[in-house]
Amino acid sequence: MPNQDNTVPNQNDTVLWAEDDQYTIDMIAPELYARLYEENVTLEVAQDGASVLRRLQDAEGAVKLVVLDLQIELGDGFEEFFPGPVGNAGAGLTVARVLRTKNPNVPILFLTLYPVDSVAQWVEQQQLEEGKARRTMLLAKNSRTLKSAWLPDLIVRAAVSGAFRRRAFIVHGHDHDALHQLKNYLQNTMGLDEPIILHEQPNHGRTIIEKFEDESSPADLVFVLLTPDDKVLDPSADADADARARARQNVIFELGYFYGQVRGQDGARRVILLKKGPIEIPSDLSGILYIDISQGIMAAGEEIRKELRLPSANDPATRLGRAQVIPS
Repeated sequence: MPNQDNTVPNQNDTVLWAEDDQYTIDMIAPELYARLYEENVTLEVAQDGASVLRRLQDAEGAVKLVVLDLQIELGDGFEEFFPGPVGNAGAGLTVARVLRTKNPNVPILFLTLYPVDSVAQWVEQQQLEEGKARRTMLLAKNSRTLKSAWLPDLIVRAAVSGAFRRRAFIVHGHDHDALHQLKNYLQNTMGLDEPIILHEQPNHGRTIIEKFEDESSPADLVFVLLTPDDKVLDPSADADADARARARQNVIFELGYFYGQVRGQDGARRVILLKKGPIEIPSDLSGILYIDISQGIMAAGEEIRKELRLPSANDPATRLGRAQVIPS
């Protein structure tokens, strides 16, 4: 389990977690501790802001990432590190500001129950300055985020790489040109980790649904390529009626899977629909927003770029797409 003794310097690579709520610790710590152990990284928990700053002072570069509860208590001796007023945003933001002056390269992840505009603005300003190698992130601390498989994965990858690099899962049909364009754009233009494509992953003796659930769980971004892969005829129509184009059935099934996960929830996984050409969409999906990629992925790049903005506590990111609406 995590080391909660913050007075003993530990020269191993460390993720320092500032959290005083035992329920939150119990939700994340076991999985996170196990994942970090595989990377020879230690997880330490600090109970207040002063303990965080004291540990950072003693660590001498060993701390590779800091997770901050925005509402953490100041703690005894906090004024040694920051004698000025803390303000309404809480100790978490003050700790982050002190940390940035001492070591601007350590990634910081805020987890908070209560969105604060000043914190969101500070995080967004940090992200603008950081560019692709983002070292600051703000997430809502709710049950869905805490139970997610991708949160430990996000923390571990940031601790190892030194930046928050989002992981995308691509749902696709038979349009492999669109698939490869999207993969190349996300990985090489936007700087994301290599996207997860199901058929490229090893089977390990799993059923298809087991493999799908396992491989998609670490993703915090899902791109669904709605491309005209199948043609169908209405049996009640005339014999010479034109066939209608549809996306593959597995694409609609997987879209429904992810849509059911985010619908009405405050998680941070985002599902983005990319629609190519005139295709028939199930009536249950009428009104859902999408991005038109009929002219290619690069032509839709600006709309995709907008959707890749990191979600925050003020941006629960439960919507699908943004650019246009699938008609009823």
